[in-house]
Amino acid sequence: MSTPKHKQGRPTIGLFTYGMRGTVAVDMWLGVSDAARERGANVLCFPGGLLGEDTLWASAESNVLYELAGAENVDGLVIWSGAVLYSVDLEAARAFCAQYDDLPVVSVALPLSGMVNLVADNYQPVRQAVDHLIEVHGYRRIGFLRGPEGHQEASERYRGYVDGLGEHGIAVDPDLIVPGNYGYDKPAGAAAVEFLLDGRELSPGVDFDALVAANDEMALGMLEVLQGRGIRVPDEVAVVGFNDGEEASAVTPPLTTVRYSFYEMGQRATELLLDQIEGRQVSEETVVPLRLIVRESCGCLDPAVAHAAIDVAAPLASESTEAASATWRSRVLRDVVETFGDKERGVAPGQVERLLDSFIAEVGAASSESPAGFLGTLDGILREVMVAGGGSSISAGEHVAAWQDAVSVLRRYTLPHLVGEALIQATNLWEQARVMIGRAERRAEAQRALRKAERADMLQEINQMLTTTPDEVGLTRVLARELPRLGIPSAYLVLYESKESTGWSRLIMGYDGAEQIDAEERGQRFPSRWLAPEGMLPQDRPYSLVVEPLYYLERQLGLVLLEMGPREGEVYHTLRGEISSALQGVRLTEQIARRAVQLQTAAEVSRSTGTMMEPSELIQQVVELIRERFDLYYVR
Repeated sequence: MSTPKHKQGRPTIGLFTYGMRGTVAVDMWLGVSDAARERGANVLCFPGGLLGEDTLWASAESNVLYELAGAENVDGLVIWSGAVLYSVDLEAARAFCAQYDDLPVVSVALPLSGMVNLVADNYQPVRQAVDHLIEVHGYRRIGFLRGPEGHQEASERYRGYVDGLGEHGIAVDPDLIVPGNYGYDKPAGAAAVEFLLDGRELSPGVDFDALVAANDEMALGMLEVLQGRGIRVPDEVAVVGFNDGEEASAVTPPLTTVRYSFYEMGQRATELLLDQIEGRQVSEETVVPLRLIVRESCGCLDPAVAHAAIDVAAPLASESTEAASATWRSRVLRDVVETFGDKERGVAPGQVERLLDSFIAEVGAASSESPAGFLGTLDGILREVMVAGGGSSISAGEHVAAWQDAVSVLRRYTLPHLVGEALIQATNLWEQARVMIGRAERRAEAQRALRKAERADMLQEINQMLTTTPDEVGLTRVLARELPRLGIPSAYLVLYESKESTGWSRLIMGYDGAEQIDAEERGQRFPSRWLAPEGMLPQDRPYSLVVEPLYYLERQLGLVLLEMGPREGEVYHTLRGEISSALQGVRLTEQIARRAVQLQTAAEVSRSTGTMMEPSELIQQVVELIRERFDLYYVR
């Protein structure tokens, strides 16, 4: 089979992921897409689900995408093996990846022989979490909710737990170990706590005083059950998770957890893959360190509150020699940047330096309200942060809030060395800065909520228009008109030519910007593994396309390719379901129309021949039509 021209030119990489729902999956996709764009490469995201699984997050029918991906459409693959292949054994995982031996491959989160592997250090941060619980809070009866047996990452997390206890002379108590899973939902965590309390009849605060879960979802499930039963967290039982998803910082109390930056993993995997494609030598295995994020569910203060404390700091720059001044300045800059955490919570180059220099210049000046002064500089930085948004699923509001810590660091370094009017002026600046940051954070979160509500309304409107569209032409018109309103720059709808095979497809609808495919291009026949007709995908820019499978129940219908617009995976997942149902509705409407014609013809024949259709036969025909309508609108 020949290679389509749209795959030639700039490199195109494929991403295998379990779906487009949940912050961790979206972060991986965003990390891959952003890194590819920086290197001038295209991305095709294949949300093909868990291999062989039918779950809340992805139907097994999505697995067809793994059959379509290959050398005809990509130059290399990032396979999120730790997620996509988590339910199969190591031999099956190797066999799956062996299908793509003709391509460079990076396996993420699951080391596999014969390919480049990117793995996270799942051992050390769990050990650090156990150390923290024991050394800082004095907990000794620490339970653990495990991940799936045989899963490499889950095994490393459990090993960190065991070794953390052993380092402090604490034996592992089997009664405090509960099996879990990586189902990306909360029921396993809820069931684990119920099993400890009801099945093993353990008393919180007595038989166990802390619980560590192998991922955040299970930790959040544990937290809900504990609080639902009136067990105070962390006063009676501390809770620790792993992943630091979006909900971890939003619950009460905020969850102490290990930050697993899926965004950074996506970035690093893309860089490794593109290095391979470009002929560079890369290591067989790259290990990414992770770090413990201490919040309130373990018993600690909110980090922002802790950062606001004053301790002894180096002298203010203006009171020291030139060399000491440079040392002091670099130390402040380092500590401010460290408060932002890892790369995805980082700041644009020069922002911290601008803030520090404007503060030093303003302290002691006659006025603190100059547009070029400290507050003016901070206001400009906050605007930049809000416009840029978050690199991953971390919101612009959270990025804005992180500047509270920057102000705390600045205050900690300068307050002990200010007196008189300079102290009063600096105190006013800090207080005004905190008010400014707080207002900017609320504004950013309000804007985010408004955008999400607007998208939800638009998706609902699109769904209503699609479900009331009687034919294929009307359906394509709705998509070509409404998808750009969602901010999707280009889209392509292709349907399989045969009900029995996904080998060949036809293009039904496509647009790129304001330009739509013309009548001659519509209906083009092409091998399905090309994904779109030759030369059809965007040629003038690097693109990131989500390839969503269209199916209804167990019937494969086709594909829709959606270029990244909104950085919210739920948009593309929702559109997949709406388009699939609409297509099935159109086909069923056509089928019902044909049946109606057949019934009318049969009735006319009966009248002309003097014979009448048996009542039971007529009733059966009507019942079948009703059943088909019911299946379309109520069976999901």
